[in-house]
Amino acid sequence: MTIEAFITAKSKGRYREITEMAYEEGGFGRLYKAKDFYRNGAEVCIKVIKPNLPRDLQLKMWQDEVRALSKYARRSNIVNLVDKPYEFTGQDKYLFFVMDYVRGDRLGSSKYKIELSLGRNLATLALFQLCSAIYSIHQRGEYHQDIFPDNIKMNGDDLILLDMGGMRETARRSGTVIFGGEIYSAPEVSPSRLRIKKFRTMRKAKMGSFETADIFSIGAIFYELIMGKTFFETPDESNQLKEFIYDYYSDLPEPNQAIVGASKAHKADLIRRLIKMKQEYHGIIRKYLQRLETYKGFLTQQGFSAALSELLTNALSLFPPERPKAEDLLAALFPYMMDEAKASFSKGDWTGSLKWFKHLERHFDEMTLECKDEDPLFRERVVRHLQTHLSVYLRTCLGAGASLFYLGFFSQAKEKFFKAEEVLAHQAQLLSVEARETYVLKIRNNLAACTFMSGQVKKAREEFERLLKAVEGASSVVRANLAICTRFTPET
Repeated sequence: MTIEAFITAKSKGRYREITEMAYEEGGFGRLYKAKDFYRNGAEVCIKVIKPNLPRDLQLKMWQDEVRALSKYARRSNIVNLVDKPYEFTGQDKYLFFVMDYVRGDRLGSSKYKIELSLGRNLATLALFQLCSAIYSIHQRGEYHQDIFPDNIKMNGDDLILLDMGGMRETARRSGTVIFGGEIYSAPEVSPSRLRIKKFRTMRKAKMGSFETADIFSIGAIFYELIMGKTFFETPDESNQLKEFIYDYYSDLPEPNQAIVGASKAHKADLIRRLIKMKQEYHGIIRKYLQRLETYKGFLTQQGFSAALSELLTNALSLFPPERPKAEDLLAALFPYMMDEAKASFSKGDWTGSLKWFKHLERHFDEMTLECKDEDPLFRERVVRHLQTHLSVYLRTCLGAGASLFYLGFFSQAKEKFFKAEEVLAHQAQLLSVEARETYVLKIRNNLAACTFMSGQVKKAREEFERLLKAVEGASSVVRANLAICTRFTPET
């Protein structure tokens, strides 16, 4: 029986018109496009674990990826499963699962080069979405370890991670080695084949946090999007640095005595060790350090803050402890994105401002949904994130509503203002009285303005009057809006 016939039979005719997407084949799975006749012919993507692999390995790979995808059903930046996966027996020839079909273009057709040109703003939005998705993964105590151009699709300004098959639990620290993708993988992930066994042992004992390998991959992808060239010029250059990092950690007598402290101290320690190491590393390390300095300067010239430029540069550090966490990158990206949104808004480019607000809002909305997760430790971390950045969430809702208001979408603008009111009601205790009253004033003023623009002049006038009575020291904006309503309200 063919794979196509097996899928149709197993799904009882639900999935039909099945065609293989050979150009998008993964390392351990074949991808098929099909129509879901339970959902009016909606397109789906079906991943079939390669049947030539040992059965135990097939089953493990199927279970790992299905489990990973099931955890992130609330995430728009991670491909979603379609319904619950089918159950398979030892008699079934193939193992498969069904995902939403993701439209758009891959960043690249391979693990070695980005082929999609995004520009600074779109590249930054892609960076933010990657950090948002990886933040959720890391807060669960897992790491992705397979962030390459061919695993990422862009649909307009939306980014989607396609493959979760390589994900691991940080606590397990499997020391998994991935071949291919040397251009984007961190030095500690894929050393030369000759040193695999020794390297696995060393990585577990001396290199600390495993999830920082994801941060390096994100950093390398953003570097290429911004600079227009790969961070590592060739796979050989990447492999040389992997050899260096192996020798560096081999020389450490105790676990976790790797680079710690300030950046200058890191480099001083690096130079001292270089003196003792083979001459062959001197040139590659000098080139690497110079490349980081050039990159940092370029980021600053492009308008990124000094703090964000520092974090993005450190994301490409050879040493895992020096790389920032996804939370650090998000915290630095929030003000940058708010500033970009406000700049667009002030120019009257409300569509442009809405684009920045959309991605900020989606991040916080999905974090809110993840507060319902079954894992108590994960819930606690997500709640803390939302509370820490409450003001950004509120200002995002207000900004998105204002952008929609000026675009003439008053009902949709009202929804954003109501959302801000709901968020404020749930977390009001975290704000000072003054900050709380300021937000209340803005939200209710904006809601009344939407009422007025929707043609309900009398009702809007009543809302402004109530607001003036309820909020002491109401702003001149409210008084001006009331005056406008009074002028337009017919005499009775």
